[in-house]
Amino acid sequence: HCAMKELGLQYKHERNDYERMARLWTKNFAR
Repeated sequence: HCAMKELGLQYKHERNDYERMARLWTKNFAR
């Protein structure tokens, strides 16, 4: 179960990075 928890944390972290990148992209497009 530890591996699953680690995997979930990694997925959440990657999703946050993706959302941050998307926000940067939308900012660039809004310019």
